[in-house]
Amino acid sequence: MGVCKEIQALSLLKVPLEKGLAVRDRKGENDLISMIGLIGGLVLLTVLTMRGMNLLIVAPISALFVAVLNGLPLFPQLAAEGEANFLTNYMGGFAGFITSWYLMFLIGAIFGKLMEDSGAADSVSKWIVQKIGMKNAVMALLWRVPC
Repeated sequence: MGVCKEIQALSLLKVPLEKGLAVRDRKGENDLISMIGLIGGLVLLTVLTMRGMNLLIVAPISALFVAVLNGLPLFPQLAAEGEANFLTNYMGGFAGFITSWYLMFLIGAIFGKLMEDSGAADSVSKWIVQKIGMKNAVMALLWRVPC
């Protein structure tokens, strides 16, 4: 019982432990709705990117969906002093990630365009289909081609 109280004291979210299960205690927040928001955000992210939407647009939309269903305030003015909010915490981290990895994204885009214009991408895809067949072409995404 002492370990549970130590874990509870160290927790930043003040999570009480009851019968071995962590239960949130934040003004009647419903854990089921939070879980639905999390799973729904992942499904939304997957479906929209599979339909061809840009990931840099879909990721903030999915995060907004999760934030709303978890009861996270959207703007700093709606949050209590020192409390997390969507605009400051998520979007600040997202912008930091993009600026940190911008050159890598740029080089990858240039390399992809070079592969497309030179015909190398078509050559590689035809070789893969020739080796594993058209029915198994989707599996090529999961396998590494040995050199």
